[in-house]
Amino acid sequence: MRSPLPENEVSRLESLHSFRILGTSCEQGFDDIAHLAALMCDTPVAVIAFIDEQRVWFKAKIGLEVDEIPRDDSFCSHAILQPDVLIVRDPISDERFVSSFLVERIGIRFYAGTPLITVDNYPVGTLAVMDLS
Repeated sequence: MRSPLPENEVSRLESLHSFRILGTSCEQGFDDIAHLAALMCDTPVAVIAFIDEQRVWFKAKIGLEVDEIPRDDSFCSHAILQPDVLIVRDPISDERFVSSFLVERIGIRFYAGTPLITVDNYPVGTLAVMDLS
């Protein structure tokens, strides 16, 4: 199943690329935010992710070893479609995510993510926490 695209996808991608953040090195400030999110939510995994045309790229990650995942069927690609927190309590029972990379290969069993929205109102990424099986 292919993830839906935001109505303003072209403008959203232009906004994302204007930040020139994709593929940049780790930064302590982003890492600190991810660590704090994991600590506050008592989860082993937290990420700050940015979503481009094909992938979800992790600017910061706690408890996750991969740098990026395919955009299709990702939690983040769904989280940017709504203005508030996306909570997926049981991704194995959710047809949108049951075959996703994070569920099948990493063992994610809970997801909560909120969109990162620019001042121009474009959702360019997410701050998310996850739990494992």
